[in-house]
Amino acid sequence: MRAPVIALLGGLLLFACVHQALAKDRTSGTPPSRGIGFGFRGIPRPGEPCSTWVRIYRTDQYARADTGEVWLELPDGVHRLAGDLRRRVSLADRLPDDNEWPLVLRFSRLGRFEVRGWFRAELGGRDGRFETDFVQLIDVRADTILYEPSHPTRYESVLKGQRYRYGGWIVKVPIDSSEAVLQSEISPRALVLKEEVAVCRHCQGDFPVQLPFYAFVGPDGTLRGAQIARDINADQGAIDAAREALTHWKFTPAEVKGRPVTDYVFVRVEVRQEG
Repeated sequence: MRAPVIALLGGLLLFACVHQALAKDRTSGTPPSRGIGFGFRGIPRPGEPCSTWVRIYRTDQYARADTGEVWLELPDGVHRLAGDLRRRVSLADRLPDDNEWPLVLRFSRLGRFEVRGWFRAELGGRDGRFETDFVQLIDVRADTILYEPSHPTRYESVLKGQRYRYGGWIVKVPIDSSEAVLQSEISPRALVLKEEVAVCRHCQGDFPVQLPFYAFVGPDGTLRGAQIARDINADQGAIDAAREALTHWKFTPAEVKGRPVTDYVFVRVEVRQEG
């Protein structure tokens, strides 16, 4: 559970609750290259205007035609006075304030509020569509504000009709539908229960060899697919034999808060020549 931050009213204290979909994924250690930010420029007080900002983050990998869409949802008791709750943005421009805009809100009562925001980027080509969102929790009281840092609930992409969860710099975990799961929240991870050696009938070269794969394990513990972990100088027949052997491996599924989910596990498949 995140520890709440306390801001005392009446002082010159400025608090900012910032979400970045660029926050590091603790499993892979590498951040997604795009995302959305949200923060306050002042202390929210019931009945008074409160200045906030919305910002889109991106890297130079965006092409000129790339576009994105942002929308925010305010709960009852939080009103928009000025600024866009929904906006289409160009991701090609590099100016630091190009994709940041002000949003003025008013809290009409005391209480606990949940502000949500979404960011979707149409990247085209081999990258498809990227999606992320955030949740910002705020507890407005008579003399104190309690809040948790805003946090993302998912990093996903859709390519050629298949949806993926961000699993790291080069790993896309295939999933059936959108889910509020971060790779860093998965515990326990998928595990190997039983291995099987691969046999290559027409391979040439030095054997046995160990081929590295990311094995994608579904919520039922079955193999959903496998991705060679890196560029390797190996016989294609050996790679195909390793993939076939992986279909006979046994796994335990990963979980998030007791619910089984799709995950990946790094494995090495031993490949031997026949005979």
